[in-house]
Amino acid sequence: KVDKTARVDIVLNENSAFKDKRGFEKFRYVFSYAFIDFLSDISRPLIAGVLLAAMITNLIPASLFENYLTSPLLNMLIILIASIPLYVCATASVPIASALLLVGVSPGAVLVFLMAGPATNIATITVLWRSLGKKSTIAYLVAIVLGAFSFGFLIDYVLPTKLFSLLSSENSSHVHDSENWTGIGASIILILLILFVEIKKLIPGKMAINNTNQTQYIVEGMTCNHCKASVEKNIGNLKGITFSEVDLSSKTLTVQGDVSESDIASKISDLGYTFKGKANH
Repeated sequence: KVDKTARVDIVLNENSAFKDKRGFEKFRYVFSYAFIDFLSDISRPLIAGVLLAAMITNLIPASLFENYLTSPLLNMLIILIASIPLYVCATASVPIASALLLVGVSPGAVLVFLMAGPATNIATITVLWRSLGKKSTIAYLVAIVLGAFSFGFLIDYVLPTKLFSLLSSENSSHVHDSENWTGIGASIILILLILFVEIKKLIPGKMAINNTNQTQYIVEGMTCNHCKASVEKNIGNLKGITFSEVDLSSKTLTVQGDVSESDIASKISDLGYTFKGKANH
């Protein structure tokens, strides 16, 4: 069970640490988090989303929605039926949504996809059914369906169509026909940054100066660089710890110093992660 109070304390401590930074150091911290740490977390889902978007754009003809599936309500229903059982990462959903607009799907239906895709999938529904019960699961799904349809209906039938005219496939073709150097430059920078963070993942992390009294523990529940930073910082602040490092790929925490395993386990539990003991070598 995640200790919500501990989570709040962690966020407050990290915000205080950020406020203590000055000038260029604060800028470097923000830049490093935005373009390295955060991008490292979303790079693979983003790549998957772009690849799926390319498949949608090239395999689904625009005439399918322009000539046969012209009703926005029908668009929303089809997208909703496809979105509920499948899991689409929130990061990956953005390029996919853009591709759906290009092939003629209504803006309201795209919003339905953006709301229902990341929020529902078979695994989530199964877990909710077992843990919360049938009524709560049905209420959860009904809330998502009604919310998605309500806002989708608002976009397609209430708001002025011209607000979304720039998103139509006809206007998008003019954008692609012209030389958009800003877009090209941004794409090149993004590709280079993604290559950098992916290569960085393959390079072993820093090692302690000496391996004396160095121990590795298994910690489950860490999924991103924010988790890594929180664990390293809080374990590193324990009395007697001289070095702490997390490897997300192997779910290991390497520590060096004179501290008991029970103290480390207690701190890991306070942070909301699962301590599994020493790693087997």
